Amino acid sequence: METGEITFGGNAEADRIRAEEEAERIRQEAEADRKRQDAAETEQREREAEARDRRHAEADRLRKEAEDERIRRNAAEAELKRLESAEAERIRRETEARNRRHAEADRLRQEAEAERLRRNAAEADRIRREADADKGQRDAEANRNRRHVEADRLRQEAEADRMRRYAAEADRNRQETEEDRMRRDAEANRNRRHAEADRVRKEAEAERLRRFGDKGVALVGDFSWVAGRGGSIPPGAVVGGQDGAESIYIARAHHERDLIPGKLVPSHGVAYVPHGGKEHAKMEFEVIQFQI
Repeated sequence: METGEITFGGNAEADRIRAEEEAERIRQEAEADRKRQDAAETEQREREAEARDRRHAEADRLRKEAEDERIRRNAAEAELKRLESAEAERIRRETEARNRRHAEADRLRQEAEAERLRRNAAEADRIRREADADKGQRDAEANRNRRHVEADRLRQEAEADRMRRYAAEADRNRQETEEDRMRRDAEANRNRRHAEADRVRKEAEAERLRRFGDKGVALVGDFSWVAGRGGSIPPGAVVGGQDGAESIYIARAHHERDLIPGKLVPSHGVAYVPHGGKEHAKMEFEVIQFQI
């Protein structure tokens, strides 16, 4: 009995020890699991912190790039506004300068027209005085004066119409757009080329006029330039060529403050002068006339 109790008591102690060892093992495994879990959680938190830092850094980079882009756009817009303002100011100055040139050209043309009218009036007075001195010529002089008055009236009407056209053209010029200005620049370049060609043609025309006696015209007596209008042909007018069956006469007329030689086509009722690569019709002109 005592031996059995000792054995039982020994087994109980061994079980207790095994139980404690098992409990210690379980505790150590739980502690190891807890440490692994803590390490995993720490690593997870570190990864999340790194990811968060990367996101923050990326967000900061994007914000900085967006701010840089906004600054660049603002600078570009400011530069564009400055250029547009400078271009508008340049166009305004060019328009004002062009208007001043047009006004000066109008004034000069009006002064020239007034001087021409004064000369015509003085000539009419002289003719009337001569007609009074010679009674036999008074009727013819009266008819001639009436024709002069009618010619002056027609010239004044033509000048008034020209002034109206010029005023309308000036209004259109003030309303020109940048595209019109570019077209004008291109036209100016083209006109300069045409002007050079016109200069060569005029020199050739002047040489031809100096030598037109070689074409069969008898250069006997004095010659002069006489005013013409419409399709009327003064006696002694010099033929410069033929257009089919129609004779064409040597003439000249003013265009843009230049006196340019040209041709009178009687059937058209106008003289034509070359300028800028084009022929310009003129109601007022002069025809060369020989006093035989």
